[in-house]
Amino acid sequence: ESVADAIDNKNIRKPTQLRDSEFIKHLNNFMSMNSADHNNSTLLLEKRFNIAITNIGALAGGINSTIYSIATYCISRDHKPSGIYNGFTGLTRHESINALNWSAMINWNNTSASE
Repeated sequence: ESVADAIDNKNIRKPTQLRDSEFIKHLNNFMSMNSADHNNSTLLLEKRFNIAITNIGALAGGINSTIYSIATYCISRDHKPSGIYNGFTGLTRHESINALNWSAMINWNNTSASE
């Protein structure tokens, strides 16, 4: 049975079983990032990290989606991502370092270049 046949037959689990292990790994990552309970942290406070993310160099298409994925993965694991705006120059100025949370990144996937 093919993936398309399983979908047509509304067999929800079969298409996943027919995919390779790489697909299943990515699906599990997607599900964990998008279904985490962000109000109830499970990671002990001393195990949480503050993680800084910045871009260096010219604007690059797709970087917003990349940083969004990194930040949401961090959030789903109870870590605290921060965005350093304007590269190394922004690192030296406190006003260029901002917490990355769901509301801060809501439209990033709709824009090009780098936020």
